[in-house]
Order: sequence, then C-alpha cells, then structure tokens
Amino acid sequence: MKLASLEGDIRAQTSNGSLSVSNLSGNVHLTTTNGSASGVLDGGTWRGGELAVRSTNGSMRVQMPFGYSADVITRTTNGDVSGDFPNRRYGQSPNSLDTSVERGGPTLDFDTTNGHIGSTTN
Repeated sequence: MKLASLEGDIRAQTSNGSLSVSNLSGNVHLTTTNGSASGVLDGGTWRGGELAVRSTNGSMRVQMPFGYSADVITRTTNGDVSGDFPNRRYGQSPNSLDTSVERGGPTLDFDTTNGHIGSTTN
C-alpha cells in the first residue's frame, strides 16, 4: 500500500503486504502484519498530532531531512535499531532508541515485533 500527500486523521492497515508513505501530516496511525514499512518525512518537523507505525514480522525504514526536529521512539522485540541523527540526546539499547532530534518536537513512534528499524537523514 502506498500513501502520499495526505493530511488529517489517517488510519491504514495491511496484512501480507508492505506499507510505503511520504508527505503525510496529521494524526497518523499505520499498521502492517507480515510486511515492511517505509516512510519519507519532509519539512522541518511533523505537522500534526502524532505519527505511530506498528509492524509484526517486518522491518521499518524512515528517512527525514537534515535538520528535522522530532522526538523519536523506536522499539523492536526481535531485531535491532539503528539511527543516523545529528545533534541527538538519547537513551539507546540494541532493541530501542529514544531520542530528541535537533530541537525535539512531536513524537514519532515506531514499533515492530520481528524486524530491524532504521532511520536516516539526508
């Protein structure tokens, strides 16, 4: 499933398929079972209430622009977490990352049961 350039209260769920999102804003809740999730964030921070992404049996990858401000929480039960964030303050273990990127801001929450979570800036 692909979602792009949407704003508002968004809830999307897939089973046995991947989820790809870009340029979303609002209160966004995304769930996938047996599929990966990827997202491209734009602007200087999340526009809206929250972004929450959940996965069972799938990896996640999020890309944000350099200078993006957010509070990022990532958790995985059976996998690892990696993050490429400048100017961060964080608590990190192999299975979780809790960081304020740049000035901090709205919370971006990523959680998977079996999979890797990776975050990059560009």
